Amino acid sequence: MRYLVTFFSFSLSVGVFGQGMVNCSLLTVTDVIINNEELTIDVAVNNSDTMDAHYPYINYIIDSSGDTIQNGDMDLFVTFSNQTSWYNYNLTSSISPIYPLTVYFTYSNLTGKDPGDYTCELTYDISQNISIDLINEKTLYKIVNTLGREVNHTTNQMLFHIYDDGTVEKKFVVD
Repeated sequence: MRYLVTFFSFSLSVGVFGQGMVNCSLLTVTDVIINNEELTIDVAVNNSDTMDAHYPYINYIIDSSGDTIQNGDMDLFVTFSNQTSWYNYNLTSSISPIYPLTVYFTYSNLTGKDPGDYTCELTYDISQNISIDLINEKTLYKIVNTLGREVNHTTNQMLFHIYDDGTVEKKFVVD
């Protein structure tokens, strides 16, 4: 009976705290915040794996010129399934990296047929966070004066150009 309890205890701990192999294609660096005043770097990693939580750390980060800008601590963090986790590290000095950055995301596979340490090489470019609004052609719907009356293009008075996308431009044309 003693052996059964020990085996059950071991299988429960491996089943609850173990993890499978990480699929690197499911990991994405979504943000990097460098604070040169407080000498910190924060890295957000999204785990789009819907099944497993992982216990990795960021081993090191290299910029595009080959400079190491962060050499990770061995502190493990949790990257929950289908969520973004933030990794916070201290810097030894202020930095001005050249993008894109290569983030080496290391984890230990505790169970399965190939236990050991593995590293995913993830890329982060600052342009990933820049949103670009698409400029669509808009069509002039009508022109109205300050009293709301529709007019043709006239001069020396305030006119409102109303477009089909709902935007309004206020114009005053001097002749």
